[in-house]
Amino acid sequence: AIIFPNGGDIGRHPSQIYEAFLEGVVLFVIINFFAVKKRLLQKSGYVSGMFLIFYSILRTLSEGFREPDMHLGYLFLNLTTHLMFFF
Repeated sequence: AIIFPNGGDIGRHPSQIYEAFLEGVVLFVIINFFAVKKRLLQKSGYVSGMFLIFYSILRTLSEGFREPDMHLGYLFLNLTTHLMFFF
């Protein structure tokens, strides 16, 4: 955890870095593996569908580290508004 300037004394996760890594590097490696190694570029819609599926999974994982909106806080089942969107 990192203590951000003007962010108080509580350490926070650098969720922007998690999102950049998961939704950038990891997603690229997964899509590239299936597109090139499994030769799915020739089949219509497979790469786009896999992108949407893996992006939503990785986005949900990274959203779990975000701080909830100040004016809303945690909602049903201790989820934030960001995670409620996915469920």
